[in-house]
Amino acid sequence: MKGSRMFSRRWGAVVVTAALLGGLVLLNGAAIREIIAARSDARRMSQHEVELRLEERGQAYRARLANLRADVRALLESPPLELLSERLASADPLVRRWARLDAEGTLVLFVQGRPALRELWLSMGGHEPVKVGRREGAVVVLDPAQPAPGLEPDWRARQGSFQLGSDAWIRAWVDLGKVLDEEGDSGAEGLALESAAPAPAAGTELVAAVEIEDPHWDPPVHFWLVARQEASQVERSVAALAGRYRRTVIWNLVVIVALSAVVALALVQLHRRVRAEAAAQQERKVRELERGLLHSERLASVGRFAAGVAHEVNNPLEGMGNYLRLLEADLEAGDTPGARERLRRVREGLDRAAAVVRRVLTFSDPARSPKESFSMLESIREAVDFLAPRFPKVAIEVADESRGAEILANRVDLSQLFLNLLLNACEGQPGGGEIRVELTERDAWVTVRITDRGPGLDEEAVDRLFEPFYSTRGSSGLGLAVCHGIVQDHGGEISAANAPDGPGAAFEVHFPKAAARRVVEA
Repeated sequence: MKGSRMFSRRWGAVVVTAALLGGLVLLNGAAIREIIAARSDARRMSQHEVELRLEERGQAYRARLANLRADVRALLESPPLELLSERLASADPLVRRWARLDAEGTLVLFVQGRPALRELWLSMGGHEPVKVGRREGAVVVLDPAQPAPGLEPDWRARQGSFQLGSDAWIRAWVDLGKVLDEEGDSGAEGLALESAAPAPAAGTELVAAVEIEDPHWDPPVHFWLVARQEASQVERSVAALAGRYRRTVIWNLVVIVALSAVVALALVQLHRRVRAEAAAQQERKVRELERGLLHSERLASVGRFAAGVAHEVNNPLEGMGNYLRLLEADLEAGDTPGARERLRRVREGLDRAAAVVRRVLTFSDPARSPKESFSMLESIREAVDFLAPRFPKVAIEVADESRGAEILANRVDLSQLFLNLLLNACEGQPGGGEIRVELTERDAWVTVRITDRGPGLDEEAVDRLFEPFYSTRGSSGLGLAVCHGIVQDHGGEISAANAPDGPGAAFEVHFPKAAARRVVEA
């Protein structure tokens, strides 16, 4: 009860501290949000102000461009040029000369008063045209044969043609950048002419653009009047305020982190104590379960061991029982040689049972199991001779292509291995059949392949065939598991599959040759 009250008090203190930290975080978050909103509003207002000013400048620029075009058109109707065609047609050369001089002076004065004009050409009927242009900053009268100025690469150059009547026209070349400079706009507020829409603003810069169009020029006017300027005073003030508050937020974060560390430490200590108490209780339960589990596992191990020993001893006992029945028949018939042969077979069965017992006794130290070099054909023939009387309807064929290759193994273990494999193949053909045993050698390995003509193996059996206590025939399921252990103890490999050329199962056992095994063990 006392521990519970202490836990409740500590937990309450942690909850209160966490609530205070949460309120502080929310307060700072709200303040930061307001500062961000203020900066955003200031920038939006500055941007709107720039856009309004730029729209005003754009309207003024369009008006200048239209006024320039109107002035050029009105020039044709001015007194010096209105009568120029008649005076040029006069028979008096002096009149013609003075008329041309008047026209040239009028055009020079007109161009001087409009810095945006590059050149101005006047043509009256079939008379020689009057051409005026700028050369090195000065307005001069050009040679009548002077070619038209090029518009490239300066994209801001445009030309316009204006006609009065059927035989009088005037052509003007204008510089759009000079139109912008007539009142000093380009340097005043960061105005510029650009042929494409500007990219969005980066950093603190403000960017606005107004599209300018006038189809009465050649090529038609289509560009953007762009204004670029730094952040306004209001935006800079808000940014300075945000910078000062940023330091306050940093100190608040330091305090929050420190308090969070204290709360976390308290929580860790509290959780450690709770976990320690829970772990102690759990450990007591686990120890009790482990004692019960260990007892059950020992009983299960004893049962599995007894079942394995019984399975291994039962095979030679069954064979001995068959030979004893045959021995009785031979004694009744007075067949002494046959009786002696049956006795020899019974003795072999006793030797096999004794070998199984010895193998159980040496199970804890496999190195004591003696190994010698011999041909596997001997163990295979012994197993075949032992099983032939028990399964007279099963024909067992042995084909030796191993060329006498020997392996290093324990004779009793190897006899037990082949006896189990052949017994498994015979029991798979209760109505009779055939078994083929093939011995081959390749490189450093000797292979034994045992093929029967039984029903074969299903997929589940192939995957679990060598697992202990797994059986599809109701047996103990230890025979093939023992075979797998013997093969592994001798450094070999064993596998099972369905026969490729028809029904039945095929077992393959690979053993290293005696010479290769000695090299590995050395």
